[in-house]
Amino acid sequence: MYATQIETVSFSADPCDGSVFREALSDFNRRLDALAIPYDINESVIEALLDTLDTVAPSPDAIYWLLLARVTELALMAAGHYADHCEFSAAGDLLVNPRTIRVCWDDQRRPAVKERHERLSDQFRRPGVSRRAFVRDFKDNGRLETLRPALLPVLAGQLAACGLFSSGYLAAVNARMEKITEAIGFLCAAGITTGRQLYLHLTLAPAADRDFFTAHLCRFDRCHYDRLGREVDRWYGGTLFNSAFFDSETLSGSRAADLYESVLQ
Repeated sequence: MYATQIETVSFSADPCDGSVFREALSDFNRRLDALAIPYDINESVIEALLDTLDTVAPSPDAIYWLLLARVTELALMAAGHYADHCEFSAAGDLLVNPRTIRVCWDDQRRPAVKERHERLSDQFRRPGVSRRAFVRDFKDNGRLETLRPALLPVLAGQLAACGLFSSGYLAAVNARMEKITEAIGFLCAAGITTGRQLYLHLTLAPAADRDFFTAHLCRFDRCHYDRLGREVDRWYGGTLFNSAFFDSETLSGSRAADLYESVLQ
């Protein structure tokens, strides 16, 4: 899959100059608009976007959270696209497979970072040691530490923890994460593990069978992604004091006004 290079942005401007950061956030939103989805997106691009967002928004406000939700939507669309094209490892990386795991030992062996797609025994088993002996040794003397979890659970957790988003939107995020898992399980159970196999099946299968398979795929659209972008523009332009994605009970009119004032400072 092809992907554009997204570089992080650094600023030397006075952090008290809110206009600099407001303009940077607007520019960040336009960069998201310009992405060719899903072909410009992969895990590295999403991580770079998150680094840039944290750089241009030193203190999270309403626009920051709307933009973080946009990046979350990108991750969901990318993982769904991977699952729908039988790229299960790439989908799993975004959904469940930690980005960095450290392997630690209780004896004198130094901690080391686990290769992401390699078995522990293949990476750390010493010459002449059987796989069973390694497993027994690791059970007694080793442990794993997750340093950087998979992106989607982290992003979903941040959106939930900020306290702004409605239960309906958070449920929609979790439902799509579950849909990705279900699509992978369905395709594997059907014995379809490559994009070519799926293409041939959908091309040659009877209409009813084809519809049945299609219903189990993700096929995520960009509706939420585009609407979040429009709401960022409206908030930035002074015409939005609340968001359809926010919890109306949590975000009262007065609090929304305070958040908007923080953008103007």
